[in-house]
Amino acid sequence: MKVLKLDEMAESIWNTFMVLFLIIFIISVMNGYGIFRFVYTIGVMLVLFLIPILCIISGTLIMILRKLNYIKTDGNWGILALMKSVYSRYWNETKHNVPIGI
Repeated sequence: MKVLKLDEMAESIWNTFMVLFLIIFIISVMNGYGIFRFVYTIGVMLVLFLIPILCIISGTLIMILRKLNYIKTDGNWGILALMKSVYSRYWNETKHNVPIGI
């Protein structure tokens, strides 16, 4: 039986988000939306909506598999704890990439 850790799941969701973000970015540039339009509209929408959707889907699957005794978790965490962990990774990465003076 596999034991899922919260940090591993958050890292997995973050990596999935980055891959999906890159795929959508490439498709939008190929369709002629341009880089600047992508950053201002589609990029913001993805950050706001794609991460919670990935967390909800993953958290629901984890809860179902945990009830069916196919997996175990390292604690009693659910969707909200998973979302908090993923967003804390996101904000830590963006905090380090902000130029000084802005």
